[in-house]
Amino acid sequence: MVEKMPKVVGEIMSSPVVTAKPQASVREVLELMEGKYIGAVIIVSEDGRPVGILTERDIIRLFLVKGDKILNSPVSEVMSKPLVTCSPKTPIAEALRVMHTNNIRRLPVVDGDKLVGIVTQRDITYWTLTLIGYQALRISELKEAEENLE
Repeated sequence: MVEKMPKVVGEIMSSPVVTAKPQASVREVLELMEGKYIGAVIIVSEDGRPVGILTERDIIRLFLVKGDKILNSPVSEVMSKPLVTCSPKTPIAEALRVMHTNNIRRLPVVDGDKLVGIVTQRDITYWTLTLIGYQALRISELKEAEENLE
């Protein structure tokens, strides 16, 4: 018998989340991304509330428009805000709809004001492929059970 498939974001999100403070420079955040092999950093206030996001795509756009002088700017001046978020209880399909509607690839997961994780399009793609495999296995199990009844 196959295991129960995840249904909500809290079951597939990544945690803990890499964060930076608003006063950090774009260069510092870029180095953090490079060092952690990630494509985005969530910007959090002094009390830990998520207030923005800076992604690799944002940095490339900024660099093309403003050149390397952007690297010394504080992320608070260039981060994407307001932050689009979801809850750990958000259905995975709803999280994907939110990403599509807002043209984003990463969705911070919050419980109240507390950042508890992040879910990405890649996470959801993996979940979708796993779901397809789960369904194929379930069909196979049902066929086998039916054959055993005959």
